[in-house]
Amino acid sequence: MPKTVRGNQEHQPGGHRASVPGDVTAGAPAGTRARRWRRPLRSALRADLRQLLGSLGASPSLVAARMEGAGARGLRQDAERCVLASYLNAVLGADARVGTVAVGTAVTVIKPSRRWARKVTVRHPAGVEAFVRAFDAGTYPVLERPVSHEPRAS
Repeated sequence: MPKTVRGNQEHQPGGHRASVPGDVTAGAPAGTRARRWRRPLRSALRADLRQLLGSLGASPSLVAARMEGAGARGLRQDAERCVLASYLNAVLGADARVGTVAVGTAVTVIKPSRRWARKVTVRHPAGVEAFVRAFDAGTYPVLERPVSHEPRAS
């Protein structure tokens, strides 16, 4: 009896399944196949974001210098259009895994581009968190984008 291929597993005669090279579900408990692809995606995205945020600087002034050097500008008190969100969108924009970026005071949240994928949340290092607080308080006016009175496109 010939073997057939369904998804990423070969079905052998007699009901045994053999792993196909690159099968991320090999050895996984039954019923976990559909969710297994998300873990590596989210873990890798979380690790990349942590590294990027950590590289911005250990103090608010270093983070501000990095933003200014990159030409980033943003709006205060706006999670999706603040200076850090603008910078992250510019840096991560070409990454096919990234959908939208929102920056809070203590965390950055990425909504992956895959429709049903869960959000990735990363806590800010101390220097980045202090920078976000200072930027929202108006400490770095040179990094502010002029406010547009036109409604945001949806």
